[in-house]
Amino acid sequence: MEKIVLENGLRLLLLPQSEARVFTLDVWVGAGSRYEAGFHGGISHLAEHMLFKGTETRTSRDISLAMDDIGGVINAYTGQEHTRYYIKTLREFAGQALELLADMLLHSAIPQKELELERMVVLEEIAMYEDSPEDTAHDGLTEMVWQGGALGAPISGTRESVLAIDREELLRFLHERYTPDNMLVVCAGGFDEAAVRAAVEATFGHRPTGTGHPVDDTPVFVPGILRREKPYEQVSLELGFPGLPVDASERFTLSLLTALLGDGESSRLYQRLREELGLVYGVFTTHYASRDVGMYTISASTSPDNQLTVLQEIGEVLTHFLTEEITAEELRRTKTRVKTSFLMSLETVAALAAREGRSEWVLGRSVPVEDVLAAWEAVTAEDILVLARRLFAGPVALAAVGPAAEEAVLRQVLATFPGEKFGAC
Repeated sequence: MEKIVLENGLRLLLLPQSEARVFTLDVWVGAGSRYEAGFHGGISHLAEHMLFKGTETRTSRDISLAMDDIGGVINAYTGQEHTRYYIKTLREFAGQALELLADMLLHSAIPQKELELERMVVLEEIAMYEDSPEDTAHDGLTEMVWQGGALGAPISGTRESVLAIDREELLRFLHERYTPDNMLVVCAGGFDEAAVRAAVEATFGHRPTGTGHPVDDTPVFVPGILRREKPYEQVSLELGFPGLPVDASERFTLSLLTALLGDGESSRLYQRLREELGLVYGVFTTHYASRDVGMYTISASTSPDNQLTVLQEIGEVLTHFLTEEITAEELRRTKTRVKTSFLMSLETVAALAAREGRSEWVLGRSVPVEDVLAAWEAVTAEDILVLARRLFAGPVALAAVGPAAEEAVLRQVLATFPGEKFGAC
């Protein structure tokens, strides 16, 4: 791998594979819902949509036809702290892919007619999320936990904020955020290194450096209970605990903790709630990491009559996890499963580009695969227990969506969680 930094601050990663017949181009941009100060909420997401709707020399149909000409796939997504665009095609079309994506990112025209149409698409997307109990629970939990801060804002914005965004605001947003010093370009697979480097310099290299980007606040985890009454058949529950920053040294310990507790059919929560008690179809643990903070979640959906039992059982599983031994066999099995999943996820050129891009974006460096495997292997059962006590012996937050129990009753159940026994809830 070769890392190049152009004079205007653009970072370029070249990951050539001489035998590969495919090419992947990724572009990471420091634009997300956390960095929208001075703009209406959801503008990062709407801007991502609009970059597919025409440039100074191409219509939205031209962009679609250009991708069909090279038989490729193009897509994008917006997160809290970045937006990522990617193209996958054959190696002989690397130059066309790069020229197309550069045109979209640097020369978007934001046609007014297309803006009005795409605004309606985004509003439909927001409505779709609002109809999903799991999404509503997670968004509500995030908003409550990081209340008052940009990290708690919905990525897609609200109906009101999206309706308020006009063409001039979008153009100003692109001018301020889509600058080379706020971008990372990753090229992986089969391609001519000299030609691709020259193409990047000819397109992105002439873009002037930006004038700086807003510094966001440092969020503080706020515990509490959020109830949203919805006419659903089930209650969607999501618990939140203070987590770790994305670059935390304990991130390898954290991934093993997640696997042991609620990732997979052999996990503690799945075995207890699904296999032994039949209370849920699934139960999941997830860690949402940001630049300086994180949130660890446990989520499950169940019938209204079982919601309190499910919460009580989750609390019991957590308490037992903090007091019972992790056997050598359980730890070995979990490490094998996590390492196998990691290695299998790297079998494609696109996966390689995504992994190296994320590593550069988050850590500013590449982390060799062998170092990752060694880091997991070095984790001990005691390391996992120490981290679990940090996470679960502190404050807890809960979002309940659907025919949820009364807040006072939910609060009584949460009072039995480990924070009361091992810390301060």
